Amino acid sequence: MKKLSILFVLVITFAGRLHSQVSVNMTEENTNPDYFEFHIPFLQLDFARSNSTFFGEFGGTLKLKKFYADLEYKISYLNGLEEAYYGLGNITANSVYDYKSPKEFKGMLGFMLMSNEVANTVTFHLKSQGKVNYVTKVPSRKTFYVMADLGIRKGFNWVYCGDKELKYTGVDVPEGFEPPPPAEVRTMMDYTVLQFGVSAGSLGFYKASISGYGDRRSETAVRYYLDALVLLGSKVDDIYYQNDLGPTLSTTVYTQYGLNDSKRSKIGFCLGASMNNISRFGFEAGAEAAYIPGIKGSFMSNFSLSIKSSISIAKLLN
Repeated sequence: MKKLSILFVLVITFAGRLHSQVSVNMTEENTNPDYFEFHIPFLQLDFARSNSTFFGEFGGTLKLKKFYADLEYKISYLNGLEEAYYGLGNITANSVYDYKSPKEFKGMLGFMLMSNEVANTVTFHLKSQGKVNYVTKVPSRKTFYVMADLGIRKGFNWVYCGDKELKYTGVDVPEGFEPPPPAEVRTMMDYTVLQFGVSAGSLGFYKASISGYGDRRSETAVRYYLDALVLLGSKVDDIYYQNDLGPTLSTTVYTQYGLNDSKRSKIGFCLGASMNNISRFGFEAGAEAAYIPGIKGSFMSNFSLSIKSSISIAKLLN
């Protein structure tokens, strides 16, 4: 044990001496870079009461002077994961005759209300023969900003509600039969949502020439946002429920329920964070927790959590 302790101390001492011999010459410091970034999905997951699914989000981000723009197109696949979590039976759908996958378009514009250079420590990852040996940190500056957000979300997605929201309209129901409503309902809602709020983050791009390791680069592009969501309009698909009426009646009897007259929750919110690559190839990562306006119900029926990672390519514009 004593020999291992001595060996550990020697390794740390040697690493410290090696680190101290590294000469770092900063060749580029862009504390407020403009850039364009495009990304394709890598691994993305929505977790919600109404529908949990893997999804793909294609999009791009443009930052130019005080302006910021973001466009996203999101499509879901491998739907129905929520049944494993909640045990929801396959008792309802948007229609027994059709099936749609959720999709959403998001557009957002931002304007920087303030920006200020602050102290920063740039981290360069040093590699030798493809292995990371250690990192070196260099004092520098970066831009901290606060931005106003304005955007729109438009698409259709699954929504969840209880039987109290159902309005019976009837279809192919025998005379005198009063069908019981299903206890849990999922259907599709077309929606348009206004999004606005504030965001804050930091920016910076750096290059350095490091003795023994050549040129290295480092970048910072982080954004945190808190936005309100306001439901501008929505249309909910009717529900067609196949009744189990027993052997004395037709085995193919459907009951139709309408939801367009149901109460809506008009206001919601989203809280999220994203980290972007702003030059060459890299990764984008983000997460968002949101209460989505829709059919009025419990908090969890409208709550969703999204986690995403994307492969991105970006280019500096200044």
